[in-house]
Parts: sequence; C-alpha cells; structure tokens
Amino acid sequence: MFYAIFALLFLALSTLPGLWTRWTLSRYSKPRKDIQYTGEEFAKALISKFKLHDVSVEAAPDNGDHYDPTDKVVRLSPDRMKTNSLTAIAVAAHEVGHALQDATQYPGFSASGKVRVAAHHFRQMGTWVFVLAPVVALISKNPIIGMVTAGIALMSYFLSAAVHLFNLPIEFDASFKRALPILEDCEYLSESDLKAARKILKAAAMTYVASALLNIVPLGRLRR
Repeated sequence: MFYAIFALLFLALSTLPGLWTRWTLSRYSKPRKDIQYTGEEFAKALISKFKLHDVSVEAAPDNGDHYDPTDKVVRLSPDRMKTNSLTAIAVAAHEVGHALQDATQYPGFSASGKVRVAAHHFRQMGTWVFVLAPVVALISKNPIIGMVTAGIALMSYFLSAAVHLFNLPIEFDASFKRALPILEDCEYLSESDLKAARKILKAAAMTYVASALLNIVPLGRLRR
C-alpha cells in the first residue's frame, strides 16, 4: 500500500509541471484585436530590430516551439505563427531570446544542443533496458539480474533528467533577461498583460523541468 501511494505521488509530481505549462500557454492563446502582431510577425520584427540577419522564422508542426542554432531558424507552432495572442508573442520573444543567446555566444548555449542529444540517448537506452529487464530476468531465472537491469534503466532516466536540467538557466535567461524586457517595451501591453506574460515565459522555460521529470517515468516514455 505504501509503495502504491508513493508511486501515485511520484507520478503526480512528475506530470503536474507539464500540465500547468500546457494550461498556462492555452489560457492566454485566444486571439486579441489589440495585439498588433501574430507570433510570426513579432518574431520577424524582433529579428529585424536586433539585426539578426541570418535568422529566419518558419512553422514547426511536429517539434513545437524552438530555436534551431544549426539552421538559424526560430520555429513556432502553426497556431502561434498566425495568431494575435499574448501567448504567441511571448513565446516568439522567448525563442528570439535564444537566437540572441546564440548571436552573443551566451555561456552554455552552444553546449545545450549536445546536452539535448545526450538526454535523448540516455532516454532511449533507458526505455530499451526497461523493456528488456523482465525478459532478462525470465531467461536468466535470476531475479537479482532482473533487478540490476531495471536499476540500470532507472539510472538512465535519471541521467536524462539531469542533463535536461542543465538547460534550465539558459531557458530562464531567454525568458526573463531577454524576452521580458522586450515585452515591457510594448506600449500596448497593460500591467495585467505583463503579469500574464511573466507566467507564459515561466511556462516556456519550465518545459524543460516538465521534460526532465517525465524522463524518470518509464511508462510515460513507453506511451510516446
């Protein structure tokens, strides 16, 4: 009974940040006539303002909102590309914040891509070992070997989570040191809008916390 309660609490703690992030982004995603730009237009305006001449903007239907430092592209989900919403411009500002980090050689940013690749490999390894653990235990007829295999799988998930958390300072810099001052300069955003924008930017940064926590829930990975 204790282990069941612990497992449920652990599952709740690992999934709640992701649910909060999605809820926050959705809450402020309604189109508004008083917001002058779509996400795409705002990103392009900022790219022009900061003279990031080698950076472009395109839709990202599969991978979600992100900045690709290899191709120098700010990618936004289709709904943010074409919508005049608070979420659209805040997320666009966050991703352009990453482009600014790239342009100014912000410490740790160049390594963040390698960190993401490492996290992916750890996660993949953990998934396969997690699947094979009961098979190994059955074939070997030794429960200890099965437990060791499962332990290796869990360690892989924790390592994946740890490398995701490496990127968190980079995300908060993009949100609060770069994107927030940009939004504060928007004359048409009220104080309540800026308060909401801070929540959106926190949600944009917290996507990495959500990813890190989900990486230590093997069943969550198996569903993907």
